[in-house]
Amino acid sequence: MHGIWVLGVSIVIGLLSVVVSPASADDLGPIRVNVERALPTLEVESDPSGALVQIGEERLGTTPLFMENNFPPSEIEVRVSLHGYQPWKGVFLGGETAVVKAKLKRR
Repeated sequence: MHGIWVLGVSIVIGLLSVVVSPASADDLGPIRVNVERALPTLEVESDPSGALVQIGEERLGTTPLFMENNFPPSEIEVRVSLHGYQPWKGVFLGGETAVVKAKLKRR
């Protein structure tokens, strides 16, 4: 009977890596198995950077922003704002990898 020991698991957006080792010395040494799962990501950039990113009333962070896009599969409105600049509005598709680039204009 053969078995394995799980030595480690690491998760990075879009990639799951598992390191395993055989349960007995008669088997092979440690094996790394990469399991790719297409996790959709959302990237929001702005010029200039450091702008606040909002969806509805939820503040997601500041640009540059990189996160999992686990929003519902529909058009999602995003707002990017920075003091001294006009607010910028755009849309992206939820549940899919998306890149939003906001060029902010001075007031």
